Amino acid sequence: KTAFSNAIKNDKTYSDISFNYRLVEYGYTMLAGFVSMSVFILLIPLLNKRRASLGKLAAGTSLINSKYEVPAKWHQIVGRFIFSYLIEGALPYLFISGWTMLAVPVLLFIISLISKQGRTLHDFVSRTKVIDKKTFVPLSEQ
Repeated sequence: KTAFSNAIKNDKTYSDISFNYRLVEYGYTMLAGFVSMSVFILLIPLLNKRRASLGKLAAGTSLINSKYEVPAKWHQIVGRFIFSYLIEGALPYLFISGWTMLAVPVLLFIISLISKQGRTLHDFVSRTKVIDKKTFVPLSEQ
């Protein structure tokens, strides 16, 4: 297989139609990640009224609109998912360099540390906030 692949890559006639198998494997990995994230991070919060993924349901937390403190709308959940999947998840790996794969998670962690409410970048972009249902007091009751 390796000799055949090398022969095709070196031949000018076939080099245009040959493709890198590692790129295909990467595509399959990205597709599997997209499908699993779509189910667990997008569909489950959209289908329950607490707007919480399985992890949030287990931890007793919920997702709300950060401005009005009402449960997050469907478009906020979709925007949060798209931003977290594309920018925070896939972008560092598309550049396939060591510094982006290390710098992006560190940068996101620093953003959540300096935020007063512990919000992450995808929370700021989608205008959402994760709250603890037991200790949260809405602004209207304060």
